[in-house]
Amino acid sequence: KQKLRRLVRAPRRAAGEDRLSALPDELIGLIVGRLDTRTALSTAVLARRWARVPRDLPALDFRVSDILPPEYDQAVALR
Repeated sequence: KQKLRRLVRAPRRAAGEDRLSALPDELIGLIVGRLDTRTALSTAVLARRWARVPRDLPALDFRVSDILPPEYDQAVALR
């Protein structure tokens, strides 16, 4: 059984290797385009290649809740 488990186990990838880097830019754009604005913009810090992804999106939906910190609503409610 242990030999079978060893054969079935997924191969380990080298450190630093990732599957996202292998994706084409168009697919990355489609994925990031489905994220909320805050998350989409934060992908720009992942890698140099990702820095332009949010800029190339056809539209961003800006909401106050995406820009302000979550504590803002609590602070306003205390006033």
